Amino acid sequence: MLQEPAPEQSHILAQLHAMLLKVWTTPWSKSKYHIIPDPTESCLALLTLNWDGSFKSTKEVTTLIAKFEYCMRLTFLREIRAHASAGDIEVDEEAACDALQPWFTEKNYLTFARLCSLQHRASAISFGTMALPSIWWTDMEAWSTLSFKGNHVAFTDICKIFKDVEEVLVATWENKVLKGLELRADYEQVVDDPSNKDVGYSFLFDPRNSCFQDRACLREDKLVWNRAALCGWLQDYAELQKLLLMRAEMLSGAPSRGTELTAMLYRNTQARDTRNLMVFGKHVTLLGQYSKMSALTCQDKLIPHALDALTGDILIQNLALACPFAEIAARICFADEEVSQLYHDHLFINFDRLFTSNDLSMVMAKYSLPRVKFAMTINPWQHIQTAWKRKFKCAMDDVVEMDMEDDVDALQAGHSRATENRVYGLSMHSLAGAAEDILPLFLQASMGWQERCQVMPSGSGLPYPRARSHLFKAKPPATASSAMRNSSTDCAADKDAMVENIANRVVERLTPMLTNLMQALTTAGGHSEPSAKAKGKQKETGDEDASAHGANHPRVTPPPDSSAWEQDWSSDDGAASQQSMPLPLPLPPSPSPPPPPPPPPPQDLSILALQKMQALLQGDNISWSSPQQKEAMTKILG
Repeated sequence: MLQEPAPEQSHILAQLHAMLLKVWTTPWSKSKYHIIPDPTESCLALLTLNWDGSFKSTKEVTTLIAKFEYCMRLTFLREIRAHASAGDIEVDEEAACDALQPWFTEKNYLTFARLCSLQHRASAISFGTMALPSIWWTDMEAWSTLSFKGNHVAFTDICKIFKDVEEVLVATWENKVLKGLELRADYEQVVDDPSNKDVGYSFLFDPRNSCFQDRACLREDKLVWNRAALCGWLQDYAELQKLLLMRAEMLSGAPSRGTELTAMLYRNTQARDTRNLMVFGKHVTLLGQYSKMSALTCQDKLIPHALDALTGDILIQNLALACPFAEIAARICFADEEVSQLYHDHLFINFDRLFTSNDLSMVMAKYSLPRVKFAMTINPWQHIQTAWKRKFKCAMDDVVEMDMEDDVDALQAGHSRATENRVYGLSMHSLAGAAEDILPLFLQASMGWQERCQVMPSGSGLPYPRARSHLFKAKPPATASSAMRNSSTDCAADKDAMVENIANRVVERLTPMLTNLMQALTTAGGHSEPSAKAKGKQKETGDEDASAHGANHPRVTPPPDSSAWEQDWSSDDGAASQQSMPLPLPLPPSPSPPPPPPPPPPQDLSILALQKMQALLQGDNISWSSPQQKEAMTKILG
């Protein structure tokens, strides 16, 4: 860590600042002999080269340009502050800002503006480029194994990694940090106020949590400390922090950004009034704020990651018991007040400095190498975890998974779903290309992933001895299988439901129309008797004719057959007609009608439906165009 700068160090810093300011406030022009005269652009061009002479991808170039832009802004900010005088700070800062503004804004042809233009172009290319798949699924039924860049990875091995880390974490906490002492801060319900912005506030200092009020039980002025032993203890304490950091990255749902995770605070400070550790009910939660869109929107997002039960409880025990002692040890071992301030505010400390993304990658590689036979660092883990969470779909049944709509898993990873579908965890199934949500969905996403990894999920509120992975009981198979539906199965089920819905609606709308058409065709062919409505109409016509001819001129109309005649006279309507109409003349006896022909043998409804449709469409070569059409016509005749 860089201590208070010595006189020669201050001189070096001043010279570096003067040099960078001169480079970035000089208008560089092209010439015949200098195609890229700007040293910054020349440096960028060299940095984009790989060791084999090829160029880096546009996604990697955007990171380099962003670092240049942030460095330039910081240099100009330092220069503006240097111009400020003690007499009238606002006027001097404003004048200095106006003088330097063209050099750190766009819409001109200076160094900063050209870098921004290159950044826009590289970002547009990156957003429009579909990454090639780095994952090949070797098990396409249970999705239990995959190949990442040729490396075989089984999900059971991932679960074994978490069990290995759990064993080492508990042993380190009990034997190296607590030194065998049976100490514990007992709590049942932790009270936390997420809206409290007071400097120094944390649930550890909330007076309603009486279990955390005896944190300052040691007094350094009453003891003679062994400085070497304290340094050794701080090293063991850093090992504990490293394991907690790894589990927070791999078991809290979608992976967090390593740079943000290593710099998280557990209490509010003057510079940052939103701490990163909060408790929602029984969920110990890390609250991330970084998003790739933060620089464009100038707004941070709240991205919760719920810790599993064991990690959350050990983290609370650490902050309540070990962290106060670590702060005392840091003041004794290090003369620099900044180191003890790190222990005072930050969540994860690596001895005398903060962790970096490389430190996190190293510990991930250490515990993953024996199980999966390759170093599974931050970037490979993002791809592998994203691929599996797509297949498992732990808590996303109610979120629409469209490229234009973000789901909780993607938001928890700090990027949009479109970015995730284009870059992370791509397999051969994703080549076709397929806002903030409420807090419980984020927590459920973390819990779903933890249950898949066979660890005690967040929200159980159990002490760590009862939250071990061997005590975890999986959900019933029905619930697990329903949660494990992959995207292709979901699409097939949705398609079947949609087809069934369309078939039912077609049947409902076509039934009256087809019934009338078939009845009309049957009536025209003389294969059916007149309907009741037609009989009533004939009776009304007969009544009118009888009234017109009078009682002395009866009109005798023999029925088409005796059965119809008997049916008319045996009904109530026929009795009424018999009373109102004159009796017909007696007819000579007619021979008895021949017996009715035997009924035809029953036909298959689908064959009959096809015949009816051919009659309607007047074509003998017409057949079924789809199973749904056959099903609809069969339902109508049934």
